Amino acid sequence: QIEEITLQFAPDVSTGILSNKARVGKAELADCWQELYTAYSELVKVVRTTQLSIRNGVVDKIHWTTTTPDLAIRKITVRDFDIKAIREDLQEIFAPLCAPVWAQDEPGVFTRVLFDD
Repeated sequence: QIEEITLQFAPDVSTGILSNKARVGKAELADCWQELYTAYSELVKVVRTTQLSIRNGVVDKIHWTTTTPDLAIRKITVRDFDIKAIREDLQEIFAPLCAPVWAQDEPGVFTRVLFDD
């Protein structure tokens, strides 16, 4: 079973690939970023600790749950947290992952601290 995963969906900023019109082609960068956010949101749905009910833009209720109690993953590293321009958005996406089951050791590094076994 996989116990640790490291993810990076966005190209490294130092490559400059997103500034290269020939490489980007007709792709809309806003769509690319939305796909990145969707991918991470789907990951969090599988391993999250909390589910937030939001009404009128405000958290109405917090449900504490472990959606996958037999999950083997113990550590998730998200390298895209190194990109300052999207870090705040990623923090918002990963917020339901944390406490009481997961802890963020440093930006983008999440360790499962409580287990259901």
